[in-house]
Amino acid sequence: MDDDPTGPASRTIFHEATHQLFSETRKNRRGAAGMVGEKSHFWIIEGIACFMESFEQKGDQISLGDPNYQRFRAARYRYLQSDYYIPLRKFAGMGAIEIKHSPDI
Repeated sequence: MDDDPTGPASRTIFHEATHQLFSETRKNRRGAAGMVGEKSHFWIIEGIACFMESFEQKGDQISLGDPNYQRFRAARYRYLQSDYYIPLRKFAGMGAIEIKHSPDI
């Protein structure tokens, strides 16, 4: 792992750790965890993970959600240049499997 808190390995850890924290909230009575966003609303789970992935530290200053972060720039580019847009009503109803297997992702 890199020691850079904004390096690629650290960004992946922030992203995946966020998914893990959400997963920990889903334990049922038998202890089995269901996947958060499995059937719908996966966009918000992935969005928060990407937000956390954008962690940046400069000296004593820490920030999240920089609008110029690579994933946010890519999404903005795709919307503006390719006119790619899914209405929120449809997008919110999509689960993890549907989004991950979409040919447009």
